[in-house]
Amino acid sequence: MEHNPSNAQKSSGIAAITPNITNPNMDAQALLAGLQGLAGTAAGQVDVSSLLSNLMQQLAVSAHAQQQQQQQEQEQEPEPMCVAGPMQMIGGDGTFFQHDVDDFILSAKEIAPASADYAVVSIIGAQSSGKSYLLNRLFGTNFQVMDAAKGRGQTTKGMWLSRCAKPSMLVMDVEGFDGRERGEDDTSFEKQAALFSLTISDLMMVNMWLRDIGRQHGGSIPLFKTIFQERAKLEPGKTRVLVIVRGYDYETPMENLQNDLVTQMEELWESVNKQPGKENKLFSDYIEVMVFALPDKLLVQNFKEQVTNLRNWFSKGGIAGLRQDKVAASGFAFSAKGIWETIRQNKELDLPAHRILVSTCFCEKIVRENLDALALHEDYMSMKSGAQYSPKEFSTKLEGLLEFVLTRYDAETDMYDANVRATKRHELENGTLHLLEPFCKDMFNRLRTTTACESKDKIAAQLRNADDPATAVDASVQACLKEFTESCKELSSRYQVLCDENCKELRNELTSFAQIKAESIKEQRMREELERQRIEADREAERAREEAERLREEAKRTKEDAEREIERINQMRELAQRQAEENARRGQVPQGPRIDPVLDGILSFSPVWHVVKLFF
Repeated sequence: MEHNPSNAQKSSGIAAITPNITNPNMDAQALLAGLQGLAGTAAGQVDVSSLLSNLMQQLAVSAHAQQQQQQQEQEQEPEPMCVAGPMQMIGGDGTFFQHDVDDFILSAKEIAPASADYAVVSIIGAQSSGKSYLLNRLFGTNFQVMDAAKGRGQTTKGMWLSRCAKPSMLVMDVEGFDGRERGEDDTSFEKQAALFSLTISDLMMVNMWLRDIGRQHGGSIPLFKTIFQERAKLEPGKTRVLVIVRGYDYETPMENLQNDLVTQMEELWESVNKQPGKENKLFSDYIEVMVFALPDKLLVQNFKEQVTNLRNWFSKGGIAGLRQDKVAASGFAFSAKGIWETIRQNKELDLPAHRILVSTCFCEKIVRENLDALALHEDYMSMKSGAQYSPKEFSTKLEGLLEFVLTRYDAETDMYDANVRATKRHELENGTLHLLEPFCKDMFNRLRTTTACESKDKIAAQLRNADDPATAVDASVQACLKEFTESCKELSSRYQVLCDENCKELRNELTSFAQIKAESIKEQRMREELERQRIEADREAERAREEAERLREEAKRTKEDAEREIERINQMRELAQRQAEENARRGQVPQGPRIDPVLDGILSFSPVWHVVKLFF
């Protein structure tokens, strides 16, 4: 007997196929098979040709709509963000591969080593909950995912890292918790990993399935307890947690879902941090919770759309301003290792102290790098080659070099602790001055030598013009020192010790010179006075000799005159004798010696005559 289906059966058959027809993944063979089945069940009662025509039209419209939608999605969907990775950051045994992480990050072109313009995003959640799959779809990473055909076992061991761009991010895939490989008793690693992720991440994603919300282990209650306990020990500041709710059924309103999750976390926070008699620490001061829902990945189109929306949120600034504890890319591995080792050793996690440690380490490194870079600077090379500068020129070069290193330092250390930066900045400034000190010393030596030469001529001139050179020594030296001090004024604030030392040496040198010069001038003046006195004495002696010679000549002339007078007198006496004899012959009586008046008058002008006259 021929079987005739009822109208209800026919309606059921059409309803079962229609969703498949509108399914963009349905191929032509499946459509024909469905139509043939329908034709077999509804023979004689359904116009198959008409139905086939209508369905083919729907299929064409659906295919065209699908093509347009895919084209629009390709135009709107951002390119994959991942540019490198993954690489293992922490091994399953807890080993931190610092060297590998350093190489991985410092090889990045999208993140400059000195830049802190990047964010750290991590994801935690139960093992085999689809964390790696979500990261791969979200950021284009290539983290290893579970192969369901091989069994649902542990895939990610330890922590793995990938680099993303636009915006710059370090994406960290964390080993899942609650896995059988580590066992029920070995929960220390998963707690340490969760705390580590929360500490170093700017955004920590928590992968959670809708069906597990409210459960003890599936809902990550023990894990959150550990995280909240440790987070409360640190200073207040918003730590952002993005809860990804997987398997969302669109039945629970998102607002209610978010409120339930936040309320649950607040209660958990209060339960582990409430201390009687002390002021409670508010959850909102420490944790900021965001919730994003994703449907099951089997709903391919909806899942893809929501992942694209989340990716757009990241790429369009969703993580902007998340950086709170900034560390330059070159310091990420060092900082992360320090935090991880502290957590692994169950030590008190003191982030301020750790921040100071990291700041100190990398500020010191930047100081060394800037000092090394200074040695290649053009002005430094010219100073090193022996270029001779005046103090003003040297000061200009010095200030330029200081600005060069300090500006670079300020830019490269902007993200580190302010007090450490200031301390190391001062060390960099002193280090720069120390490197330039030999050049400054040479400049001072040249200046001191030149000043000494010029000053000695001035001092000698001043001392020569002074009435007493010994009393003018200090004044003459001080005048020259003032000129030297004025010429070094621009460098005295930077090299006060060198200025003082050279000033002291110049003072000693000039004072010694001035004292010797003053003594020399004094001796010279004494020699000149003695010479003057000798010359005067010689002149007096010469005048005495001349006077004695004159007197001798005069005495000689007087003697000669006297001799002539005596001779003349003798002649006159002989004449008188002859006269007397003549008179005696004549018989005249001699009247005794008598001076002829005429002769006395003639000889009265001679001084000798007065002597001779006495004999008469």
